[in-house]
Amino acid sequence: PLYKPRRDSDTQERVYFGAPPIAFDTRRSGNPLTVISGVAVDSEKNIYFLDLERGRLRKMTPEGSTVMLKTQFNRPMGLCIDPLDNIYVADTNNHRIRKVTPNGRVATIAGQIGRSGNADGPALSSLLHFPTDVAVDKSGNIFICDK
Repeated sequence: PLYKPRRDSDTQERVYFGAPPIAFDTRRSGNPLTVISGVAVDSEKNIYFLDLERGRLRKMTPEGSTVMLKTQFNRPMGLCIDPLDNIYVADTNNHRIRKVTPNGRVATIAGQIGRSGNADGPALSSLLHFPTDVAVDKSGNIFICDK
């Protein structure tokens, strides 16, 4: 299925091809999504949404319940999930890439908080300039888009 935001409310609509849509309410947790800046699905069919304005990561289970993960980013713009269900987030205004493990541990894997630039080198010494997206291939190689 495909999910899309409804224009008239804070709900998302599940789109099936040839079947009626199912909607879920992002307001249920008391913290509605503002601007969705990334969506990814893990191996267990959980859907992860990045909230650009609040800097939060939200998980929706296949059953439709939503959980706000204990993460905080600064205007995150892209995410992906690797084969081990680690989540990678482009923490755009903090100029770094963050990794969230399946047990919720958050770590910086590239860039330096608050330091912008275009300096290559070891991942934690490198400088990123407003990273906007991240991807991981099947071999674990990480690809970063920045300005």
